[in-house]
This record gives sequence, structure tokens and C-alpha cells, in this order.
Amino acid sequence: TFDTEEPQDLGTIVDSFLFPKDAPGFGGHPRVFLLKGETGSGKSLFCQDLVLRLCEDLEEKQVPPANAPVPLFISLPKLDDPIYSAIEEPLLAAGFTIEQIAELKAKQSFIFVLDASDEIHQFQNLYVTNKLGEWNAKVVITCRSQHLYQVQDADKYFMPYHGENRMPHLLNQYFV
Repeated sequence: TFDTEEPQDLGTIVDSFLFPKDAPGFGGHPRVFLLKGETGSGKSLFCQDLVLRLCEDLEEKQVPPANAPVPLFISLPKLDDPIYSAIEEPLLAAGFTIEQIAELKAKQSFIFVLDASDEIHQFQNLYVTNKLGEWNAKVVITCRSQHLYQVQDADKYFMPYHGENRMPHLLNQYFV
């Protein structure tokens, strides 16, 4: 979180979250990036541009690095079951089989962008319910800040857990 009111470049902040310079891979670095903002502040547009930029970066590299993370933009309100199948549902809709998804889960790294968590109108920890800890993935989640105003301890709906234990060091939060 920002300790200052000074504006910062969100693209640079997200890049340092996605690709930390001090170690390869995702390791013990934060796994979830929560992007909060008022209605119309540009959260979804920023995330769509982020995924496009990441895809273009992959295409520009003739031979992408082994296991380069694949970005996947997911509009949560468009899913039938965003609580338990936020990743599998769009992959199945794209033509992947259950077996192929299991292989991707085991071998590929991802950047999942889960957009509009507030629009599913349920307070659930999508990282936990979708078992995103089982994937080699970084997760960006967008949420309208006004959706969280009356929610006590809202962080619990976004941070990774290990069993029943919260892992707050694996959650980054920013306001746009």
C-alpha cells in the first residue's frame, strides 16, 4: 500500500509485482495484487491494456523464455461460476479439455487478471475458493473501493491462506 499521497506509475508498480528483480519465478513474493478504485477510475481498462501488453511482449520474443507466464484476462461477472471455476470455465470455453487444463496447471505459469470482483455480489475469497494457490500464478484482482466501505476486515477476501492461516505478506493493495 502507498504510505504517501504522491502519484506513482501503476504500470511500473504492477511490473515489479509480476516480475520481481531480486529472484526468478514467483517464490515467496506477493501472489495477489488487489487494485481498488472508484467506479470509472480505469481499473478494467488498465488491466485490459496490461494483458495486451504482456501478450505483445510474448509475441515479440521469437523464443519466449521457458515457462514465461501466460496472461489471462477474466471478467468475473461474465462467468457462470466465478466462485469455484474462474480459471477452468474460460479455459474450457476456449476449447481446452480437463486433461489439458490439468497439464497447464502442472507445467505452465500464469498471470490471472480477475476483473470486477465486486460485480459478482458475493464476499468470497476467490484465491481460496478457486484454489489459485495450486497454480503457478500471480493474480491481479480489481474491485470497486465503495464495495468494501462497509466490510470489516475486507483483506480476508483477497489474501492467500495457508490452511486457516492468513498470509498478508502475499497480498499487495493499491488504490487508483
